[in-house]
Amino acid sequence: MEEYVLKPDGLKQIYKTLLPISLLTVCLPAFLMASFGLSFPVHEMKLFMWGLAGLVLVFGLLREGRKLYKIRRDWLSFRIEFSDTGIRKTQRGQPEVQVTAAELSRVVKASGGVLLQGADPQTSIFVPDSLGRYDELLVGLSRLRPVEESPVTSVSVSPQYALLQHRPRKSFAMQLLKGIGLFFGGILLFFLLVIGLLYFLSS
Repeated sequence: MEEYVLKPDGLKQIYKTLLPISLLTVCLPAFLMASFGLSFPVHEMKLFMWGLAGLVLVFGLLREGRKLYKIRRDWLSFRIEFSDTGIRKTQRGQPEVQVTAAELSRVVKASGGVLLQGADPQTSIFVPDSLGRYDELLVGLSRLRPVEESPVTSVSVSPQYALLQHRPRKSFAMQLLKGIGLFFGGILLFFLLVIGLLYFLSS
C-alpha cells in the first residue's frame, strides 16, 4: 500500500491567496470605526469608538487565525492510501472514506485533480493535483479503471474542495445558535453606531 500526502508548497499558495483577503476583512471595519471615532468632539466618545474598533480587530484576527489554522490542520492531515484493492482517504476531523476496486465506477481527471466515483455518491473522493507523487497515483488508478478526461477544463477545482468534501454538517441546533448570535451581535453593533452618531449630531 502506498501513502500520499499533500505538498507543502500548495499550502503556501493558499496562504498567499487568503492572507491579503483576511487582513482586509479584519482591518477595514476596524479602521473605519476608528476613523469615525475621530469625528467626535467629546474625548470619551472617541475612546469608546476606538475601544469598539479594537474589539472588532481582535475578534476578526481570532476568527481569521482560527480559519487559517483549520486549513493548515486539514492540509497536513490529508492522506490518500492506494493499493490494487482500492483507495482510502483519511483526514483529521472527517470520516474515513474508502472506495474498493470493485466499487470504483469512474476515474475522471479534471482541471485541478482527479475524481474517483464510487457506486455511492457519498463515497466519491476528489484528489487534488497538489498531492505529492500525483502522476504516480494516476498510473496506479489507470490499472483499476481507465482515466477519463473531463470535458469541463475551463474551471479549475480548488484543492480546498478536497479538504471540505466529507466534512460533517453541523446540526441544525448549532447552526441556529450561530445565526442567532450573529443576528443579535449585528443588532448590538448597529445600535451602538446609531447612538454614537446621534450623540455626535446633537452636540
